[in-house]
Amino acid sequence: NNQSSSSSSSSSRHHQQRHQQQQQQRSYTPPLIRLHNEIVNFAKLMEPTARELKSRQRMVARVTEVAQKAFGGKDKCQVLPFGSQVTGLCLPRSDIDFVIRFPTADAAKKNSKTKTERKSAKKTRAEDNVDTNGDNVEVVDVDDEESEEDLTSNPLERFADAVRDEFGIRSEFEADESPATEDDDDHNNNTEEGSNDSVGGKERGEHLSYLEVITRTRVPLVKFTVSTAANPAGIDVDACFDQPHGPESASLIHRFMESMPPLRPLTFVLKYFLASRDINKPYGGGVGSYLLQLMIVSFLQHRAREDTRWGRDRRRGGETAEGGSSR
Repeated sequence: NNQSSSSSSSSSRHHQQRHQQQQQQRSYTPPLIRLHNEIVNFAKLMEPTARELKSRQRMVARVTEVAQKAFGGKDKCQVLPFGSQVTGLCLPRSDIDFVIRFPTADAAKKNSKTKTERKSAKKTRAEDNVDTNGDNVEVVDVDDEESEEDLTSNPLERFADAVRDEFGIRSEFEADESPATEDDDDHNNNTEEGSNDSVGGKERGEHLSYLEVITRTRVPLVKFTVSTAANPAGIDVDACFDQPHGPESASLIHRFMESMPPLRPLTFVLKYFLASRDINKPYGGGVGSYLLQLMIVSFLQHRAREDTRWGRDRRRGGETAEGGSSR
């Protein structure tokens, strides 16, 4: 009896272990598949929410308005967002990139030619306006007055001053030291649902928390951060001037994303990896978003070629094996 009971218990344990192994085999997911799922889920987590998109779009409109006021209106300058704001590959703390363009090169050359002709005419007038005693008569230099009013001269400082005037700088004495209350939470929730939390176009508690004009770099730019009561961390903005290929590169990335679906989730993961280590700023020697995306595109292209070559070699190997067996 003891032997029969022990044998039955051992067989039941063996049956349970076998059943557990079968369940583990059914639920087993290969490591690469798990990694793929984690990358896709992370990309969905990092996508901007509807509230974040609305706040960023509002900032695009504000910066466009500030630039147009600073440089003489829509006819005098173009304010074009580009980068992750246009491609949709922005992290929650990604900055908004702008390029501000002035009249085209042809118009600039035409203006330069006109100024040269004016200088020549002034020189002729100066030679003609010599009195009989040999003394020169004073000629008013109109171009000097025009150059002082040239809105495109020193655009970095002009735009920085306009940003400072528009958003303002909050001093330590003006900081609100009162803690957040339930009323503030209700107010933020109402803002998220679509109410307009602004007075005269400005959000509650809006101020500049950072402003810098960076000139010692390949692409000079104005960097600033606008913080609000609802978003103390603020939105970072980078603005450069007369730089080619900014908005055009965004359309290129759109085409790459359509033809290469892995580009989007890989970009989110690697952008976060670089940003968490503070090596994502090109002016500081880091890897910018556009360069990173091109590196991912190059990797995917090489990988596609390798997969194609591997599949072709595999087919050739199968044909060779079939030919050898038939012989």
